[in-house]
Amino acid sequence: MEKAQPRKDSHCVTTRWSLVIDAASEGDTQAASSLAALCEIYWLPLYRYLRRTGKNSQDAEDLVQGFFASLLEKNGLRLADQEQGRFRAFLLGALKNYAAKEWRKDHQLKRGASKPARFPPFEIVSVGQKMDLKREVTAFTI
Repeated sequence: MEKAQPRKDSHCVTTRWSLVIDAASEGDTQAASSLAALCEIYWLPLYRYLRRTGKNSQDAEDLVQGFFASLLEKNGLRLADQEQGRFRAFLLGALKNYAAKEWRKDHQLKRGASKPARFPPFEIVSVGQKMDLKREVTAFTI
């Protein structure tokens, strides 16, 4: 298998779309090999991006690993389209979306969103009773 050549003006490599198409096809050994090659090529640039956004090394590693796992699980590579632009832009956009979802999920758990809502007990008062109470309050304040 030929290696993708790095661009001279960038730390990212020029995308070989045949590799992306092979990786998006499911089931055969060529797809697994292509997928492994893409993960190897793009893991470090995605990790570096997350580090530049302020993530510590452990969080950046976890996010990149989780992102690739999610991409594989959902067969996200089938959404990549050469007509729509560069593959690295697709990956970066997908990573940003994944990181935002993870952030929301983490913060929901911290606020207790996984627990059922608890409302304080209250008495059900009929409309007539409310009117009587309103008259009493009004009479008392005059």
